[in-house]
Amino acid sequence: MFINILLKISGLKVALLIISINVAAQFGDDSTILIKSSPFFLGHIKNKHNQSSIFSGDIKLYALTNEREPYANQGEFISLPSVGYFFHVHSTGRIYKLDISTLNDSLLLFKRIDQTINKYYNIGSFFFYHNSQIFDFGGYGFWKNNGLLRKFNYRDREWDIVELDNEICPPNLITGGYVTWVDSTQNYLYVPYQEVRNDGIAMQREDEDIKLSSHRLNFKTLKWEYLGELDEQVYQTMKFASHIFQSKKGMLLVYINRVYWVDFLNNQLKVTFDPSLGQTLMRIRHYMLRYWDGDHVFWYNPVNSLYDSAQIELSKFNYEGQTIWKKSFHVKELILLAALVFVLAVFFFLQYRAGREKQVVGHGQFEEQEVPFSGTELALLSLLLSKHKIGKTATIPEINYVLGLKDKNHGMQKKVRSEIINRINDKYVLISKEKEILIQSTRSESDKRFFEYLVNPELIEHLRKLTAQST
Repeated sequence: MFINILLKISGLKVALLIISINVAAQFGDDSTILIKSSPFFLGHIKNKHNQSSIFSGDIKLYALTNEREPYANQGEFISLPSVGYFFHVHSTGRIYKLDISTLNDSLLLFKRIDQTINKYYNIGSFFFYHNSQIFDFGGYGFWKNNGLLRKFNYRDREWDIVELDNEICPPNLITGGYVTWVDSTQNYLYVPYQEVRNDGIAMQREDEDIKLSSHRLNFKTLKWEYLGELDEQVYQTMKFASHIFQSKKGMLLVYINRVYWVDFLNNQLKVTFDPSLGQTLMRIRHYMLRYWDGDHVFWYNPVNSLYDSAQIELSKFNYEGQTIWKKSFHVKELILLAALVFVLAVFFFLQYRAGREKQVVGHGQFEEQEVPFSGTELALLSLLLSKHKIGKTATIPEINYVLGLKDKNHGMQKKVRSEIINRINDKYVLISKEKEILIQSTRSESDKRFFEYLVNPELIEHLRKLTAQST
């Protein structure tokens, strides 16, 4: 009766504040948070099949609490249908759980369930869920940030440390949002670059604390996997994005005239030049609540109670050749690669030499199945032998005719003619194991500008044996 009178006299807000103070006093100074019920919350909570996270925006706009900072900070609502519905306050490690008995009331009561004492040890940490567990990763505190992974222990109501094989320090919350991303389907936590910050040590240059090494944590093995070096252009795109949205298929980096999709699974940065989409997403301000369901982003404006959504059609994003990270070789890998290349080079050289030597048995004697000269080469050698019989040399037009080059242009004739003659001479050196040149050239008697060709007279008999075996 007393409350009804207050509602009529002073309005809803005064009554809610009195209820808030009374309930808070019942459970302790910081034990409860009262959230104004709305279709946004009710629709999300009653979805029993959807695990999701809602960025809370400015909680003071839609919650009633007598707490000061940091307990009235923004945070996340975590929906885990098999466990409960929770609210986490940024930078404190404090967890509040929905009292399900208040689901049909005008105020949703969240009771604190953790026993955390310290605060501000995890400023800007990445808060997420995985397999019905709540995690808190990284953060800044005591003048430096860290790469520690903490898991909330429901039974003990404390944060447990998760032992990893390495410390990878994620970037803290940047202007646009978080760049760390969780792939719950394939059990990975992606960290595109590191921020190894220590304010107790002076930096020599800007961004000296940034390491562009990309990693992902395998939740099954709890081991970090090195992916490569983050592309500098991708880093700048992340750094200067107006908004960063965590979707279930990657991150969206929002600019006023375009939106980027960071597709971690395929190592691709995709883009859509859609100013309408970019501006719609930019209007989801930081004080609003938002979450993802499928390919839709939902948001709630606590100032005017507007509940809206937008579809993000990832099929309209195009890949323009920009990878997120590139694999870089370490010194050990380069040494092993060089050694492998050297071994393969030696192996193929030996195989080549063995194959060539297989053609010869003794001095100039060939196995029957081996043919030292090709048909074109034999045609040229036959021409030169016939010219030798009559005491003449072979002219360039005669050689072009035998080689099938008479209709080719001058440049092509010269190139092919030279290649075939050089190949015959190289084969003969290999076969005979001598340094004598088989086909020689001499100036034409009629026109000293041109060459004519002949067989080395000292090698005529040997050549006749070779051509006889080849034919």
